[in-house]
Amino acid sequence: MNKRIIKSKPTGLIAILLLGMLMAAGCSGPRYGTIIDWIDFVNIDGTVYEGVSNGVLRDSGSVTDEVVGTVSKKLDGNVTDSSYRNRSGDAAFLEKGTKLYRVDGFEPEDLVAVHDEEQIGGYKLYAREHYDGLPDEDFDAVLQAKPSSVSIYRWRETEPIRILTGSESETFIRYLKEASHTPNDRSQSSQDPISYQLVFDTEEPVLYTFRIEDDGEQVRFREEYRVDHRIRELLKP
Repeated sequence: MNKRIIKSKPTGLIAILLLGMLMAAGCSGPRYGTIIDWIDFVNIDGTVYEGVSNGVLRDSGSVTDEVVGTVSKKLDGNVTDSSYRNRSGDAAFLEKGTKLYRVDGFEPEDLVAVHDEEQIGGYKLYAREHYDGLPDEDFDAVLQAKPSSVSIYRWRETEPIRILTGSESETFIRYLKEASHTPNDRSQSSQDPISYQLVFDTEEPVLYTFRIEDDGEQVRFREEYRVDHRIRELLKP
């Protein structure tokens, strides 16, 4: 039968009609196969928590054994219908069976933690949408809090290579404060930059990490700030 259709005379008209039907079906039906750009979230009993991307616990011992909820479905890679509405137990990236734990000092509906060996302190934090009980993720706010130390980590490592205190910490922070804002400056270095994470101890229960990179030619803080090269001495283990 397919052959008879192909051999019939009005092939151009049939092709146009078929193309129109396919386009209409594609527009009207559910968008299966869509690649969804999920945000990092988890839904527990109707409360939606979002990943605190740069947050770390000052004291990982503040995570309790009390389970607030358990992930029942991972959406990334499993849900491709863009009209899908998340339900309790759904998480964008956490694996099925992942447990979420209560953190001392916070209500469980405000902040929870999950085990993550790739995170500093061994936990990843999730805060309720629009929760305003965490300190500001802002370097100026960090400076105002007068941090007592700076811990330096190689990128994606969880043990500090150096902890600066006293005069070393003060000098390090001064270099960062005096950094030049040069967002359009482009390094000519051909080597891959060495990246570090900095954690400033402001004595808040949740601290934030900030990124600094050294490509051999420039040292850049938060991408847009060029730092005095003398800071390299304090980045060494």
